[in-house]
Amino acid sequence: MEKMVNQNKIRQVEDLEKKVKEAQSFFLVNFNGIKADLMNRLRQEARNSGGDFLVVKNTLFHRALTARGINLDERLLAGPTACIFGREEEIKALKEVFEILKKEGMEVAFKGGALLGKEEPLLLKGEEVRRLANLPSFEELIGQTILGIEGPLMRMQLVLSGLLGNFILVLRQISQNKEIKGGEN
Repeated sequence: MEKMVNQNKIRQVEDLEKKVKEAQSFFLVNFNGIKADLMNRLRQEARNSGGDFLVVKNTLFHRALTARGINLDERLLAGPTACIFGREEEIKALKEVFEILKKEGMEVAFKGGALLGKEEPLLLKGEEVRRLANLPSFEELIGQTILGIEGPLMRMQLVLSGLLGNFILVLRQISQNKEIKGGEN
């Protein structure tokens, strides 16, 4: 029986190592108080967003991280822990899970996480993860950027069209004055 348990744990650590290797990021959250049906929704939404949401055993997850060369503070792996993995985009699954939990009126206790896209992982504290979760989506940022560029361009276009209109009026008046003076001679 002891051999089976150890083999099972070894397999779990290997599975977690693989998830960490494939991920661009991971974020730890205290899942205390999240009911089973909501947990299933979070898993589904994370998958739809190119990530994973799963409950991890703290010691096994710490072993998987250590095997991948990630030295996460063990204190972050205390109590009930769920992990949000970002595979396709670094924070998309995090944002989706966070939005659902907010809509459900749940207080989200982020423990920490890491951005893994670089050679050295960027370890994050819980508050830093919360700030990432609150960032606008990529599409919203693009829209804000376009509006930021479009506003001054529209004002410049109005000023230039006003100047052009004034210039045309001046030319008309000059032309009319010449016609009047030309008619007097």
